[in-house]
Amino acid sequence: MSLRALSAAAFLFAAATSASAATFTLDFGAQSVPTLDDGPGSVVNYGVVGNDGTSDIYARLTALNDFVSPSPGNNGSVAGDIRVSLDRGEVAQLRLDLFLDAGYTTAYTNSSSYEWSLVFYDIDGISSDHQAYGPNRNETNYYDEVLFRTPGVVTVASDSVLNTSVTADGILVSAENQDSVAGQDGLTSLTPEQEQYTAIYTVTDTSTVLFDYLVQDGAFGSSRRNLLVDGGSLTLTDPVEVGVAPVPLPAGAPLLAAGLVALGWLRRRKA
Repeated sequence: MSLRALSAAAFLFAAATSASAATFTLDFGAQSVPTLDDGPGSVVNYGVVGNDGTSDIYARLTALNDFVSPSPGNNGSVAGDIRVSLDRGEVAQLRLDLFLDAGYTTAYTNSSSYEWSLVFYDIDGISSDHQAYGPNRNETNYYDEVLFRTPGVVTVASDSVLNTSVTADGILVSAENQDSVAGQDGLTSLTPEQEQYTAIYTVTDTSTVLFDYLVQDGAFGSSRRNLLVDGGSLTLTDPVEVGVAPVPLPAGAPLLAAGLVALGWLRRRKA
């Protein structure tokens, strides 16, 4: 799978010595938390989602605003992946954090530099010939969008149907005018079609990811939409040299790095 990437704040650090890396997968289990949409500060506590070889890693999803979930029981996780249910015309502002303790008070840190890669899938819309809401309705412009706010790299397949753009608030991925694709109940592998509706989000040396989930067009009343997020992997790289200044990322480097992340994820999902 060929890939293309957008970067909000990407840097390459020059190093005088080679580095080794270890990758640990994160599993968010299967939870139903209907209270996620109860207002700002509502949370999903996932417990232990992984171990970096030294410490258990805990995760929490926090709602930062009021939003409506027509099927609130879908909030939480399914098949090891985060799931958020949202009504049409709604926006969910969300914060995902990693912690080092069961009290969710100590943010995850590591003596090594690390990358956190998450896979957002089932970012889709509805086909223009869909008749579920009546033949006289205009079913176009009913689609998902995700705004990635934390600086990082967003990678999509070269044949992706998603529209990607860099905005003042972050990287926006949109499924405007696209069809629907299976995935709302969680996936263990991706078909070529599903890959076209997927975005890989990679951040560096941060335990917090901020993103918005939006469902555009509220003209058809209540009908749930779901966003799925594979918690992905945490890659730890041994420290190489202190005080090395960042330089702008060369054009080909994000593609290579993101391609390796995506290849590893797809192999894990299809195993």
